[in-house]
Amino acid sequence: MVHAFKLPSAIYTTLPAIPEVPEDSATRKAAQETLGQARDYLEEYPGEVTYRAEHGDAVGILVELSSSAHLVVLGGRGRGGFLGRILGSVSSAVPGHAHTPTVVVPKSYAETVKDLDDPFAPMKDESAPVVVGLDGSKQSRVAALQAAEAADARRSGCT
Repeated sequence: MVHAFKLPSAIYTTLPAIPEVPEDSATRKAAQETLGQARDYLEEYPGEVTYRAEHGDAVGILVELSSSAHLVVLGGRGRGGFLGRILGSVSSAVPGHAHTPTVVVPKSYAETVKDLDDPFAPMKDESAPVVVGLDGSKQSRVAALQAAEAADARRSGCT
């Protein structure tokens, strides 16, 4: 679990504009609080989870870390700009640059799993297809094969 953050530039025009708590301390504290929320959410997850707060650009950090990962999973929160309203700038940029397959989990996913006994269990909705996008690249072929395997394991179709 990685939370990337940027430290604000400390440029103040007047003495009263200087915050009581340094902004870098507040930003680091907020990052740790976010990871604490992730720990709480994943408390019953049966696998091993490590938690990291990283200073820097989220896209750059996640792309770099993807080189040693099997899968990148992103939340699509959509906080910035027009495209950000649709998907999110990080979840729009990382899949195109990651060194491993990437999954973007939409905001609506929480509504789908909130009533499940085990939110970490694979979903067994046989009517839901597996969707894959192809662009003719070698990675696209890998994505197609992984989608076919996932569809077969779920006993659903592949679109």
